Amino acid sequence: MRWWIGALPLVIACAASPRPGPGAPAGGGSPPRDPAATPPRAAGATVDTVGTAHPIVLEAAAADGSWVVICQARADTDGDGEVAVHVGYHGDTYGDRFAPFVVGRDGREQAIDAVVAHSDDGRWLAVVRGGTLALHDATADTWLELPGAAPQDDGVPVLRHRAASIDGAGTRLVYFRSGDRVVVRDLATGAEREVTQPGIWRAEVDRDGRWARLLVVRKDQDGDGKRTWPSLRTSLSDRDCRGPITSYSTGGWSGDMPEFLWLDLATGAIVDEGEAIVAPVGDDLLRAGSRGALSLGGRELASAACDPQVVGVAASPPRVLYTCRPGHGDEAAVTLAGPGLARPTTMTATRRADWRDELARYRDPVACNHGTCVDLDSGAARPDPSSGHDVIASHGTRRLIAGPPLAIVDVADGSRVEVGDGGDALQAAAGPVVVVAGVVYDLAARTRLGAVRGAVQAVDRAGRVLVLEGDDGGIPRGPLRWVAPSP
Repeated sequence: MRWWIGALPLVIACAASPRPGPGAPAGGGSPPRDPAATPPRAAGATVDTVGTAHPIVLEAAAADGSWVVICQARADTDGDGEVAVHVGYHGDTYGDRFAPFVVGRDGREQAIDAVVAHSDDGRWLAVVRGGTLALHDATADTWLELPGAAPQDDGVPVLRHRAASIDGAGTRLVYFRSGDRVVVRDLATGAEREVTQPGIWRAEVDRDGRWARLLVVRKDQDGDGKRTWPSLRTSLSDRDCRGPITSYSTGGWSGDMPEFLWLDLATGAIVDEGEAIVAPVGDDLLRAGSRGALSLGGRELASAACDPQVVGVAASPPRVLYTCRPGHGDEAAVTLAGPGLARPTTMTATRRADWRDELARYRDPVACNHGTCVDLDSGAARPDPSSGHDVIASHGTRRLIAGPPLAIVDVADGSRVEVGDGGDALQAAAGPVVVVAGVVYDLAARTRLGAVRGAVQAVDRAGRVLVLEGDDGGIPRGPLRWVAPSP
């Protein structure tokens, strides 16, 4: 059975630092409170300060800045007379106990147990709060506890929280109820559909929101006489409130490996075809037949004689890019196919043994590879203006490419605008707004917005940057501050 994560990096690991458990603070009773721990309050207004002057880690931030999730230690829970958090090599923390908070745009806070999922724009945020799965609509500024939700996690630190999944556009939420039940919730209307699938371990909504992949444990594959969820042997710390990671190691998986099923989120139907399903493509599923032919929605795209290998797919319009086995070498010409379309292109791709784990998911109207771009609607080819450069960030058809000088190019029309002369590492992004080496760029407007000081933590679509004023590489102290870039 092909494992869906792919090869995890094996890093030489050092011994993990000791970490206290989640029990009561030393000495029993409630931990002493620090008077400085009172967070800022400015109901009805936007505040620039997030958190307090205590150890802090950023967990997540909305693209529009409407909420931020932080972890802070604001009390002396280990009884050593100070409030401090220390970090080990693998992101593990020790000292005083971290606690996560959601902080709204107006500075109001609420304690949570864990972040679960959110939509790309940040409107929808799912968290575990008081042992219950809760859904936040940032636009309406409302919270809803989901009825009967089972917020149980599996503790796998390289995966997101198990309890729920939201598609990128924020159209659907999938969450668990007890008894192998999965609920599909339409986020616009609140309508729900419940589906039962024995042995279900995880449900992962496809980013386009039409399908969900179900990971189901149906067999005792390791022969221990029971079915158990997979777990990863790793030195990596727990997922929540994790500190900076220096190194970690992985040693494979324990438990029983899952099988893949697909849930049609529009109808509630479950498609159980195992390895025959390659990927969702819009409303349909791309299938590879037993002899190797490719089909989409019952229509053959490529015959078995072609020995097709999929390079990437797009949902809108429904498109599949694939190669046939070349006569020699690893490079092969790419064919663009979809309903009523089969067009050879001048794009080439390298055939890979593990191609199923490396499919590109094109969400822009143009796909590029090896110096050539192809219009996904018509198949028309054009040169790739980013070819030969490291692509730092992208949004739509715009690419920020490394310099010097830095430039924003458009792969749709080949245009180029020079915007800066330094940095090549992306620090933060929100839609078209990105931060590189402390400088903020707007890819949509193709302009440099200005620079900021401090350690960059996040950015919003308006160009505000969330920074720490000091960061020594360990666990820094808050608060975080939203700042506007200076020209």
